[in-house]
Amino acid sequence: MKIDELPRKAVTSYLELTRLPLTQVERVLGKQGTAWAPAIAVDRLQAKIKGAAGSLLNDETLLADARLQQGALDELTRAATLEAEAAALREQANEQLRAEQAAAAADAAEVRERAEARERAVEQQEAAERAKVAQKTAAKKSSARKIAAAQEEAIDLREAKARKEALVAESAAVREERAAIEAKAEALAIEDRLQATKAARKRS
Repeated sequence: MKIDELPRKAVTSYLELTRLPLTQVERVLGKQGTAWAPAIAVDRLQAKIKGAAGSLLNDETLLADARLQQGALDELTRAATLEAEAAALREQANEQLRAEQAAAAADAAEVRERAEARERAVEQQEAAERAKVAQKTAAKKSSARKIAAAQEEAIDLREAKARKEALVAESAAVREERAAIEAKAEALAIEDRLQATKAARKRS
């Protein structure tokens, strides 16, 4: 090792030694390689110390190391900021997506309710139509029964009238026949009396 490298080595060794507890905490917490605020603060302080030591010792290597460390910290901080912004944007997008999904679910529920309401209305209308048809059918059947009963009663009346007229005609025929028989019997009786009278005259 060269003589001029001793101060640089002393500075870097001291800084590594002072950071060792923080490095162990980073390892335990799983914060290595992340923009953990305590580590960023300590590393920035180390970079400043390196820069100051490099200027004091006129050590370009320390100065370059300080600039590189500071640049790396800036990039890490920028990346962490971008990641935070991206996480915020993702959360905002997720919230918007959840809101849109909730709105879509509400719209779908409303559409289902309307469809169910229309279906119920159609079913009620169909039930009313069926009831109306059944009522009309029952009324037609009742009217047909009444008409059939009236027709049957009319037929019965006509048949009764026909039977009565037949009986009257038959009775009249019987009376006429009886009158003819009685007339014939009377004529025979008269003829018998005439014959008896004629016979009595001859004997006298």
